[in-house]
Amino acid sequence: MFLHFREKKHKFDMDHFLSFRLRKVFKKKMGYELNLREPKTFSEKIQWLKIHYRDSRLTSCADKIAVRDYIEERIGDKYLIPLYHTFSRVDDIVVSELPEKFVLKPNNSSGKVIVCSDKDKLDWNKIHGELADWLSDNYFYVNGEWQYKNIIPKIVCERLLEGDIVDFGFFCFDGTPFICNAVQKNELESNKGYSECFYDLDFNQLELRQNALIKEVPKPINWSRMIELARILSAGFPFVRVDFRECNGNIYFGELTFTPANGMEPFHPVSWDLRLGKKIHLEKIPDKYIKV
Repeated sequence: MFLHFREKKHKFDMDHFLSFRLRKVFKKKMGYELNLREPKTFSEKIQWLKIHYRDSRLTSCADKIAVRDYIEERIGDKYLIPLYHTFSRVDDIVVSELPEKFVLKPNNSSGKVIVCSDKDKLDWNKIHGELADWLSDNYFYVNGEWQYKNIIPKIVCERLLEGDIVDFGFFCFDGTPFICNAVQKNELESNKGYSECFYDLDFNQLELRQNALIKEVPKPINWSRMIELARILSAGFPFVRVDFRECNGNIYFGELTFTPANGMEPFHPVSWDLRLGKKIHLEKIPDKYIKV
């Protein structure tokens, strides 16, 4: 009886979050009222998708471990960054068994990474605490991002890509790439500080930015191939940002991002919010994926 009560209370809490707190946070960050009855902008439609879109593929594609199967099936494993280990608990990590250089990141979130070029120089007590915090994260209960709700949290250890690296995020709508956000980290071993530049598919710079410095990048060698790969990986989704990295002339898959910046990062100029919003066709989503 008590468990049943707790489950009902939990559902009420989440419904309260999605219907009230989400609106409050949206207004604060975006500067305008959230309209979920008739969403028009990109940011509004991302919020609508968070609440109503329930395609089970989102969970596996947002999971940085499970998505590897999707990538291998769709475009081949040559685009995957080599994987060293996965860990279910921080205590399972044996530092002496790790390679000298690597990257650590959680499979159940986005934008969190520890870049290691020399494991002997790391403060492992601090890192263990950070990793433990990551394992306890669930973006569904924080931001309402449903795709993360049922991911079993783990830590991923993969090969460190070295050299000048740029992340290319293709905004794709119903399997059609439209624009690309090229992002560079300002410091190699930092999650903070980055620059960006938006391009159309002909690699013309766009008058568009979000909350970052603008810095142009050279046209990647594999630009056309990345567009084609983004087209393949985004097929069947109303919206997804397909992220790649180009390193030493090779393409590596980054992640599939369904709710970039939680759908709450302003566009400059603001007209792009509506322009991108027109690309998301909510009416085309099959009824079987819609939660009323």
